[in-house]
Amino acid sequence: MKKFVILLAFCFLLAGLRLYDNGLLSLGLPGEFGVCHKGGAVTKYPEAERPTLDRFFGYTRLDTLGGEAELARGLKDLCARELWREQIDALTVVYAYSPYIQKFKTVLGRRVNVMAAYSSASDRLSFGCPLLVGSY
Repeated sequence: MKKFVILLAFCFLLAGLRLYDNGLLSLGLPGEFGVCHKGGAVTKYPEAERPTLDRFFGYTRLDTLGGEAELARGLKDLCARELWREQIDALTVVYAYSPYIQKFKTVLGRRVNVMAAYSSASDRLSFGCPLLVGSY
């Protein structure tokens, strides 16, 4: 009975870690992680100093290299469903929603909590949560 209780507790711990809202930090992509605070101040973390848990209440972003394939991988890692996309010259902006991320903003009447943009001209990819703030 004791082994069963330990196994059950371990399973609950793993499930809790999987369902914990870790936002963009759960992405396995390299790059610079940033936090946008109230008032516009930005704290940037190089890849080696990236925090392990998303304890931030502002907007977060991850800047990396990539295009459509890395975008698809990132959305899949976040369990996010693409809602719509906008094309502006070489820039593609994608709006998505993940049920595993608690914070969201309402855009055009729909809940958005993952926003990504990539440029086919420069191979730069940026993810934002709940929205992408700043230049991209």
